Formats: sequence, C-alpha cells, structure tokens
Amino acid sequence: MKPGFSAVGGPKRMSFMTGGRREGKSGLMVDPWSSPNAAYNSRALPVAICFLAAAHLFVPQLDSRDQGDHRDPSDREAPIGMQVLSREFYAEGAACGDLNQDGHLDVVAGHVLFLGPDGRKQEFRPGKVFDPHAYSDTFFCWLHDFDGDGHTDVLQVGVPGQPAYWYRNPGPKKLKSSWSRFQALDSVDNESPAFADVNGDGRKDLLCQNRGRFGWAAFDPEQPQKPWVFHPISPDLGLHRFTHGLGLGDVDGDGRPDLLEKGAWWQQPASLAGDPPWKRHAFPFAPGRGGAQMFVFDVDGDGLADVLSGHDAHGYGLSWWRQVRDQDRIRFEERKILTAPEAGDGLKISQLHAMAVADVDGDRRPDLITGKRWWAHGPKGDVDPGGTPLLLALCLRPGKPAAFEIKTLHRDSGVGTQVQAGDFDRDGRVEIAVANKRGVFLWRSQPASNPENQ
Repeated sequence: MKPGFSAVGGPKRMSFMTGGRREGKSGLMVDPWSSPNAAYNSRALPVAICFLAAAHLFVPQLDSRDQGDHRDPSDREAPIGMQVLSREFYAEGAACGDLNQDGHLDVVAGHVLFLGPDGRKQEFRPGKVFDPHAYSDTFFCWLHDFDGDGHTDVLQVGVPGQPAYWYRNPGPKKLKSSWSRFQALDSVDNESPAFADVNGDGRKDLLCQNRGRFGWAAFDPEQPQKPWVFHPISPDLGLHRFTHGLGLGDVDGDGRPDLLEKGAWWQQPASLAGDPPWKRHAFPFAPGRGGAQMFVFDVDGDGLADVLSGHDAHGYGLSWWRQVRDQDRIRFEERKILTAPEAGDGLKISQLHAMAVADVDGDRRPDLITGKRWWAHGPKGDVDPGGTPLLLALCLRPGKPAAFEIKTLHRDSGVGTQVQAGDFDRDGRVEIAVANKRGVFLWRSQPASNPENQ
C-alpha cells in the first residue's frame, strides 16, 4: 500500500426505515485505516447515502469542459480508498480534474493544485494555510473551460457575500506562471450555491443568491472575461448571505429544473426571456435553519419527484419528502432518514453541511455523498463540533416502506461546505474530492466490476 492511502474493507451493514425506526443490529465497522501511520481516530468521517435511480433525478453532468479530456489507462491502477493529500486547512471545498493534461487527476483546494498521481503541490494564485479556528477564503470550487481554449479553468466562491472569481489556466507548459483572474459575480450569497445548467442552453450557470434575491448567473462564452449576468427569479426578499439550503431539480415534471430552498420550491416558467419571476410554492423542507445542497428524485418509484433535504447544516436531521398529488395540487409528506438525538432511535450525525450525487458502489443507482463538517465554527461552536463525522453510504432499497442500507467509506476526513463526486476521469470508478479543516482528500471507489459492488 502506498503512503498516504487507505483501503476500505467490507462494511458491516445496518438498515433504517425511512420513518426513522432502526432495523438490524446497531453499530458500524469502520475501516481500520486513516493513513498507514495514523492510529484510529473516530472524530472525522464523510458520509455517502445511496438512493434508488429515478426519472426525475437531477444530476449535474460532467463533460470535457469541466474535467479535461486527457486520460491515461494507468490511472485505472490508482489505489482504492482515500488519498490524504494534505493535513493542512486550505479550503472548505475542492474540485477534481486534469489541470495539466497528463492523464492523471488533480485536485484544487484554495490556492493550491495537488497534481496527480502523487499529489505534488503547486500554487496557482496567492494564498495561505488557514487557522482551523477561523474561515478560509474558498468555500466552493468548480472546474470548467470558460474561454474555450482547451484548458480547464478554476471557478472559486469565497465566504458568502464575497465575489466569485474564475482563474484562467495558461496551459500545461505554463502551469507555474501566474493565472489571470476574472470576476464572475460581485457577491455570491447562500451557503450551498450550485454550478449547473439552469436555462437549458447546455452551459453551466452559478445558482445562488445575490442582494437578497434567488437566481442564477451566466457567463458569455464569447466574452468570458466580462462579469457574469445575474438573472433574479425572485424579488428582494431580504435574504441573509448565510442562508442555508439550495438546490435545482424538476419538481413538477415539466422538463424544466426548478429552484429549491428551505422554505419553498420555485417553479421555472416556460420562457425565461426578460427574467420573469418564478412562481413560489411554499413548503417547509427544512424544519431547522436549513440544510446544504438539496436534491430532487423519485425515491419510492411512484413516478413523482420527491425532495431530499437536511434539516440544519449546524444541527441534526435529514429527510426525504414524498410528493403527493391532489389533482393539480402538489404537497409533500415527510419520511425521516437521520434524526436528532432526542428522537431516541436511528443514527445520529450532526452538521451535514455538504452533499453530492454519484454512483459510489457501482450498482448503477445514484448515491448521495455527505458527512459531518468538523469544527464549522471552531471547537466550541454548534452542536458536537468535534464529534465523529461518519462516512456512510445509505443505499435506498425498494420495499414498503423503503429502507436505507448503510456502508462506511472513510473515518478521518468529513466534509466542508462542499463535496464533489463523480467519475471525473471516466475510468468507471467514482472519485470524491474533499477539502476542509481536516485537510485535503481524494477518495476512489472500487471498480464497477468488483462483485462486492453489484
């Protein structure tokens, strides 16, 4: 086993009913490694939650403009499990792709590129290592070729309320030179912005809040250096920049993605010409202060799109909301997945501050990756700030009622405000990129052909 890697052993499994009642034996078997020289540490572990594939699932698609299109078959031999790239605090979000076109995956966290396959560090902009008692300057990071020159660029969002910038990749031969910086948006609010195609034009947009309004910002591919245009979907609602909970998905089944927030879903109109307001349908998806990224998919296989949301990004709770139709009226019924300690049963994990979708176990069903954000506001902030951020896979299995089957991924990483997951190098395996106050990490799944993943 190479230094800095850990393998993942076969997990003990548990099942939880969607209403919160636990079935099966309690307790989990975590993998006995974090790094070869580290003793067991139960204080940090990301989480993966698996759910049934469905027609209404909204999953942001990867393309060569995001990740680069330069692969090397030797990357298939990359170790399974967790690669610990750093134990320093650079950012609360990371992105994964081929920045230098050498066929190996690279990870971007803050001002640093971790170049594959060995994680060699290289700075691409000014920056520093941050004190974990405070914030970093990067909460979110995405990769995309904004100027169409064939090189994958970097988009970063800082603390809510600050501008977003994208950095132009000068190409593999000039990677060590200064990267040009361009402002994307003057202020990005909400703690769960997304980078996805909102208007169906094939280009990804930045879903966020800006000056009290929900909306999305688009770049001009003909003039990518110019500031992006923000398209509001709501009036000024006086939204706080640290608002929690945001997502995109087709709730009503009309083929157009709708915006989700903790207290409503906003229906996208048939035409976006002139930036018309979207229709708000009030519903309390998050009974707490709001969760993280929100998702839309058909959980129970009834043909209707359901909603998955955390309750409180600095507290407890995760639910899926079953859609019910009363003629033309849409309403939702709650099905609990993870509950608060006072509920008295089920798995307890706090601060699910980041979520992503990918097929982690190779069963051709999309899974939800999430976990505990460790020390979100330091060692004394929030509930259980230094508790175990369990890395689990809660895989939804069909049945009445549906049950979630739990797997363990890793125990000493957790999530930040963002976790990215997908088959970034298109080798048939899923990679998960994490940056937070525990460090910078790249996790790789088993090959899809592995019998344990079927």
